Amino acid sequence: MTEDRLQWLVDRTEISETITRYFNALDLRDWQAMRATLDETLDLDFSELFGDPRAVLDSDAFIEFAQPLMGGFRATQHLSPNHVITIDGDSAEATAYMYAWHAVEAPSGVENTYTLRGSYDISMRRTRNGWRMSRLRMHVWDEAGNKDVFRLSRERYDALHAAPS
Repeated sequence: MTEDRLQWLVDRTEISETITRYFNALDLRDWQAMRATLDETLDLDFSELFGDPRAVLDSDAFIEFAQPLMGGFRATQHLSPNHVITIDGDSAEATAYMYAWHAVEAPSGVENTYTLRGSYDISMRRTRNGWRMSRLRMHVWDEAGNKDVFRLSRERYDALHAAPS
């Protein structure tokens, strides 16, 4: 096996592992581990889910956004299989399938889950600390359940983290 081919295999494994670690950290609410998968800035496009326009954020600001949004869920499961990766030197592009299930405490009679299926386009950059995500664009193919779970999660997070009176 040539050295270039071996390096490609190592890079591909590290890129795929970084993507998996991102979603595992999200489900575990391990914000430090999640931050370790991100470049200094992150080009985000979740407009197919939230309708918000694309944004380029400092990755620390993205974590500050994600904590209250995701931190109130009772449970989530983000699966990211089928990684197709193209590597060009110190840059890479990946497509990863997405299955994202969200469950929150909800009032009686209110649907408490929401599921997304789709894919992500992910740009990666090799840094001195390994491969890091620099762009994350979500494509939603199908959704089921109550999209309002994100609001309910945020409300639960706020209640759990409110300063005592």
